[in-house]
Amino acid sequence: MTRVAVRLAEGLGRCVGCPQNRRSGPVSGPCVVRCVTMTRGAKCAGLSASVVVMIAFVGGCAADPAPSPVPPASTAPATPSTEPTPDPAVEAASVPERPAEMERVDEIGAAAAADYFLSLYQYALTSGDLTEWDAVSAQDCSFCINVRSDVTAVYAAGGHYAGGELSSSTARVVGYEETLGVYAVEFEFSVAASTQVGSDGSVVREIPAESGFLILDVLPAAEGWVLLTGDARDESVM
Repeated sequence: MTRVAVRLAEGLGRCVGCPQNRRSGPVSGPCVVRCVTMTRGAKCAGLSASVVVMIAFVGGCAADPAPSPVPPASTAPATPSTEPTPDPAVEAASVPERPAEMERVDEIGAAAAADYFLSLYQYALTSGDLTEWDAVSAQDCSFCINVRSDVTAVYAAGGHYAGGELSSSTARVVGYEETLGVYAVEFEFSVAASTQVGSDGSVVREIPAESGFLILDVLPAAEGWVLLTGDARDESVM
């Protein structure tokens, strides 16, 4: 992504979706599967995990008419536990509902699909659940792969994201590549500041608020709409 953007994923390089990258010869229409470089940052809402501390202690005493030496009472050292409590935002996250308009293979269907994919992105970051994200991601979508890698790394380690609420405008189609049938759908977005929280509740990193324009390239396939890649920029393409 460029300087702004939802900071969706790191390390996106040359896109593999352009017809020019897949075969030689002229291709009619603009290539709307864009080559992008992005950085990560739009993150889910959540609360810091708390640490439960367990302290055990043992005492002893004895009484006898003819007392004998009594061993001193022993006290077990405090034993902290680092089991984080479940994050309320993670537990409350629900899978976005697939809109009925996604049954269409026109501009309306493309806009509905892009809006759904953006909701899945927010859901994946909030919950750590990548099932639906994987289902709509194109096999060679570097953007999709990097989102998966980011979410997996954070949640597998017991962490989560706090803050980073994502707001976006109504989706609008801004491009169409007739040869492949790819639609480019644009959103204006803003992302609140967020933090990555570790398994012990500590702040791993601070992520600043950002805003800009996001373009998702989507394709109607046999199994339904597929996300090909994403592009974020400072200004609208229109």
